[in-house]
Amino acid sequence: MVAYTCAVMPDHVHVVVARHRLGAKLLTHRLKSAATRAMSDEGVRPLASHRDRHGRVPTPWIKGGGVFT
Repeated sequence: MVAYTCAVMPDHVHVVVARHRLGAKLLTHRLKSAATRAMSDEGVRPLASHRDRHGRVPTPWIKGGGVFT
């Protein structure tokens, strides 16, 4: 993956990448999955205090992730 630029803000991220064989939606899904794993590995759970009735922590990601092609 070629990333042209990335801005990490306190509550969101902007990434501009070159076209990829996976397509924008799948690539976004993979990036969010990797970031979620990294946060879990580091013990960073921004929504840990908002667990559902089954004890699951909600996702910090918006659906679709603002994918633009």
